[in-house]
Amino acid sequence: MLRFEEKSYNTNLFRPRPEIHIEPDGSLMIVATPWGARAPARKAIRKIQDYFLSTRQDVEATSPFSRLACLSPMGNDLRVAVKLASDVIHHEENREEYVSALELFVLARNKDETVWIQVGHPFVLLDRPGENLMTLGNQQDLSLEFSKPGAIFPPLPSRFIGVEATSDFAVESMRTQAADKFILVSSSSVPGNLYSLPESNRSLHTISETFARARPSHPFWLGICQFS
Repeated sequence: MLRFEEKSYNTNLFRPRPEIHIEPDGSLMIVATPWGARAPARKAIRKIQDYFLSTRQDVEATSPFSRLACLSPMGNDLRVAVKLASDVIHHEENREEYVSALELFVLARNKDETVWIQVGHPFVLLDRPGENLMTLGNQQDLSLEFSKPGAIFPPLPSRFIGVEATSDFAVESMRTQAADKFILVSSSSVPGNLYSLPESNRSLHTISETFARARPSHPFWLGICQFS
């Protein structure tokens, strides 16, 4: 199973709230953040959900893309599902003019295998009992690249799906443990004291307060996935 909680912190600066889908058994989670119209995010979620779940039920299903020997069957299924979603958004929404670009985080689980794809934000922090917080994803965006001390840019994403005719992204995987948590972060900066939060004080409320105190004028979105 997968338990999930989220929080969005809004200011005068714009950061869109994501569309979220979680399968009842916790086997698939999709977080699609639309920069533009919101309908394409829901369309991408449906495409990923339909393909991934159908191939998990039919292991002989034909893939429209080549399968990579370096990935597990579940990793390959997730990769193809995201590539299909990117193609659909590009061809049906953005071919003539840009309507919406999507940042995407997709996670799939089967027993202790966890596979995920990150395109843009949110990125992942691993919260494991007995360990400090560990960054598992790339937190870079254009705001981080162009901001200077005292002149912080508003949220400005750097990677999307659905904008170009082809898509390129990495498929990550790890063996998760029963008490692990994935902290999902959509923010252009991370407070330095976040990584020193004690294990007993890493609730959604505390993490949110840490971000808000560090940069009160900058919006962010947080989510916590609790594995079991």
